[in-house]
Amino acid sequence: MHKYSRALIVYLLLLLSFSAAIAQQPKTLPELQARIQEVLAKPELSSAMVGIKVVSLDNGRVLFEENASKLLRPASNMKLYTVAAALDRLSPDYRFSTSVYANTRPDAAGVVHGALIIYGRGDPSIAARFNNGDYFKGIDELATRIVAAGVKRVEGDLVGDESYFLRPKYGPGWNWEDRTS
Repeated sequence: MHKYSRALIVYLLLLLSFSAAIAQQPKTLPELQARIQEVLAKPELSSAMVGIKVVSLDNGRVLFEENASKLLRPASNMKLYTVAAALDRLSPDYRFSTSVYANTRPDAAGVVHGALIIYGRGDPSIAARFNNGDYFKGIDELATRIVAAGVKRVEGDLVGDESYFLRPKYGPGWNWEDRTS
C-alpha cells in the first residue's frame, strides 16, 4: 500500500473516531479529555505520531494537549484549516499589495535617478503557478504599472525588499526540502 494511501486511511479513521467520540457532546472537561484519550489510544494510531491541542475559543484556555510542542510536518488537511482561517481573518475580498518606492520622482524624461525599491508582501498572483506557468506575467503586469506611473528608465539599483517577512522562512526543525514552493 502506498504511504499516502495509508496516511489517508489513518487520517479518515482518526477523523471518524473523533466524530464518533464527540457526537454526544461531553458534559464535563474530564469527559472530553477521556474521549480524546480513547481515540488516541486506538490501535490504528499505534504507529502514528499525533500532535493535538484543543483550545477554548471563548477564553483561550488549553483544554487538552498531547505532543503539542513536537515538531511535526503539517498534514495536507491542515492546509484546509489554514485557508479557512486566512479567509476568516482577511476576508475573500482581501488583496495583497506590492509597493514601489523611489527616493525621487522620475524626471521629465521618465528617468528615476537612484534606486527603485519593490516592497513585496507575499502576493501569490505574481507566481507562475497562478499564471498558467508563465513566469513573467505577474512581473510584466507590475512593470506595466510602473511605466504607467511615468518611469521609463532607472539609473540606480532595482531592489527587491522582502523585509515585510521578518520571521524565518522555515519552522523550527524543518529541513530545506520540507518547503514545497
